[in-house]
Amino acid sequence: MMRLLSPYVNRGMWLRGSLHIHSKFSKCGLHSLPEIALAYRDYDFLAITDHDSVTSAGEAFPDKVLFQGYEVSGSRHMLLIEPPFREELPDNCFSCAHYNDMAERTAACGGFSVINHPTRISGQAWSFEEILQTPSVQGMEIYSGDGIHIEEDIGIRL
Repeated sequence: MMRLLSPYVNRGMWLRGSLHIHSKFSKCGLHSLPEIALAYRDYDFLAITDHDSVTSAGEAFPDKVLFQGYEVSGSRHMLLIEPPFREELPDNCFSCAHYNDMAERTAACGGFSVINHPTRISGQAWSFEEILQTPSVQGMEIYSGDGIHIEEDIGIRL
């Protein structure tokens, strides 16, 4: 007999945040840091995760918990939150072993990694086998609401 428990029954502190935000410093970002700060003013935590670069954004978000991070943008995409490398970033050439190594090194320093848009229709989708071959990745994006790929970023593909 299987027993299902609701995570919403227990009381606790719920925080609202976003870890996948691109600024105008990213190839697909549209907004400045002050514009992002205004749009996310009701959020508790954020990470500006521009493609293949770390964007310093602390001064634009004085009242937020702000995580450092970036999006590794090879043929598959992955977020690294609080990665050990910030000045000289590793290459973004995709292989499961390489991405797993980056995820493992990030976790060893207290950060974490997230598979991005794993079901994007036009590319960058992760296969089930690739996901299984990157066991150090700690999370997976369910829905990517970037406003650009609306029809392509479905949460679950059946």
